[in-house]
Amino acid sequence: MLWHCFYFALLLLSCCLFYGSHKNQLWFKQPLPQTPWRLVGLLFQIIALTGELMFYSASSAIFGWLALNMLILSVLPFINLFWGQSKNAK
Repeated sequence: MLWHCFYFALLLLSCCLFYGSHKNQLWFKQPLPQTPWRLVGLLFQIIALTGELMFYSASSAIFGWLALNMLILSVLPFINLFWGQSKNAK
């Protein structure tokens, strides 16, 4: 169970790095540099997928990996609305 939480945290962190390095992100005044952070995010994605492949069958692991990525990447842009902050505030 602890390993599953670790792989979920890797997916969450990698999606945050992908979102933070995009030019239309709303978390920072300037986006993160693309070159190192997107590669780190890709490495975290590969590690998470590989780890899940060790615990589940290939089809289950890939489906879970894709579903979690879609869920996380669709929720991340709306976190600013939950925090009540915007890019142009103050």
